[in-house]
Amino acid sequence: MARWTEAAVCALSDKAWTAKDNWQELLAECYDFALSDRNPYTWNGTGKPQGSAGTQGKDKASRKVYDSTLGTDAVRLTNRIQYELFPIGSKWAEFIPGAFVGQGQDGDARAGLIESARTDLEALREIVFTAIQLSNFDLAISEWLLELVVAGTACMLIQQGDDDNPIVYSAVTQAHVAFREGAFGKIDLISRRHKIRFSLIKETWKDATLPEVEEADRSKDPECDLIDVCYWSSLDKLWYYDVIFLSGSKKARKEQRIVSRESEVCPWVIARWSKATGEAQGRSLVMQALPDARVLSAVKSYLLRHAALAIGGVFMVRNDGIVNANNVRIFPGANIPVRATGGPAGASIAPLQVGGDVNLAQLVIQDLVQSIHKIMMNDGMPDIKDGVRTATELLERLKELQQSMGAPFSRILREGITPMLENTIYLLGKMNVIPLQPGQRLKLNSGQVQVRFASPLVQGQSLREVEAAQQAMAITQAVAGPEGGTAAVAASFKIEDFGAWVAGKLSVDPKLVRTSQERKTLQDQAGKVMAAQAGGVGIDGTAPGVPAQQQQPLSMAA
Repeated sequence: MARWTEAAVCALSDKAWTAKDNWQELLAECYDFALSDRNPYTWNGTGKPQGSAGTQGKDKASRKVYDSTLGTDAVRLTNRIQYELFPIGSKWAEFIPGAFVGQGQDGDARAGLIESARTDLEALREIVFTAIQLSNFDLAISEWLLELVVAGTACMLIQQGDDDNPIVYSAVTQAHVAFREGAFGKIDLISRRHKIRFSLIKETWKDATLPEVEEADRSKDPECDLIDVCYWSSLDKLWYYDVIFLSGSKKARKEQRIVSRESEVCPWVIARWSKATGEAQGRSLVMQALPDARVLSAVKSYLLRHAALAIGGVFMVRNDGIVNANNVRIFPGANIPVRATGGPAGASIAPLQVGGDVNLAQLVIQDLVQSIHKIMMNDGMPDIKDGVRTATELLERLKELQQSMGAPFSRILREGITPMLENTIYLLGKMNVIPLQPGQRLKLNSGQVQVRFASPLVQGQSLREVEAAQQAMAITQAVAGPEGGTAAVAASFKIEDFGAWVAGKLSVDPKLVRTSQERKTLQDQAGKVMAAQAGGVGIDGTAPGVPAQQQQPLSMAA
């Protein structure tokens, strides 16, 4: 398959955007309630609403939102996920040999290959996470996760940087990105519409060809309309990445390709929180909480109006020809001349009694807030005023969080985290930091190299597996009785391998764990010691307490 022409690239991009337009109203409302005053569907990223007549700072969504519960929960969940999955400054993942390593080899040869692969992968892990810590990953992943929680779809562009920042992670709002799904539900085309200043084109893409712009316009550093399109070729097994410069009117649009790249790995990472069958766009927790957020905002709006009436009051003025209702001004310390304040006809000015049950409104607000908290997984530590909780309850709350995040985490792992690591390894290979052959690609979770996470959220599952193994051994020992319990455990379980297994589950540095060959050597030595002690001879074959000149080799004495 040859590279598409500029017209074909733009045509396919337009089709993806036509399908994306059906989601615009729903996604815009998600931003209004969860990220007020930051709606990328009405802003082009330069501080002005879209359209040449827009005024900077005019579009304020918070003026129609009267509650911050959903926005607060969205930010809190984002911070919680980053802490649980990507702790800052830590190596939150490790590479381990897969199930296919050493297949077809005998036991000792396969064990040796696995140990050698484990050492090489640990060195690879050191290089990868050093590059991540030198880059802007911790900043970009926070923005990426916030988009994932609010809009259900998170987009990140990973590119090669310079010596100071070897890898550049750029979180891009999904409002500027449209994509389509190909075979087996995999994304095979990503299109990004955005504006960029002319002076930043060469800085952003060092291999870019500057577009044809009048010299007079260049001096003004105008904003240029660009389309980044990345598409997969199943025949060539390559990703093509093009940047198209757009000029002219909509009817007479001109396309000019200014960047042209090829890659074995897609530079885009598109992850979705969850999705329905037949849809390409992701769905978020904010979408589930929107009905409660709408009602909560409306109830608070009415409650604020009631409070304003109770504070300011409403007065009825009799139109009796004495009091001119158009000239009456009611404020603290005001003097209003009237003929009478009572009598058979009633007072000339009287307050209007305002009804309404504030307590009922508070009950409705409390129920809605609790519902939003539950949807947004904000059910961690309870308030101190609710009483002291037991450790068991707190552990159950953590277990519930792990169960709730199970399905989204598996999707984030497959669509987001694994491609991020593959991109990082691929770019480090291009920079000759990692010894990869030209065209070689290290594919993760393919049976050869597996990714295992060492983050706090995933460690809970590993701890439960260790506790299950301990429980099984304790039950076996209890059933066998006090005399034969230890022997029963040794006969049922590989005690000699238990320490290495626990170290692997808890992500202990492999440098501190003995290899299988080292463990076997120590076991042989321990066996010789025990046999020698049982036969009354030392390890060197001599009997204690007998002069050396009277000793005979162990083989001759036998």
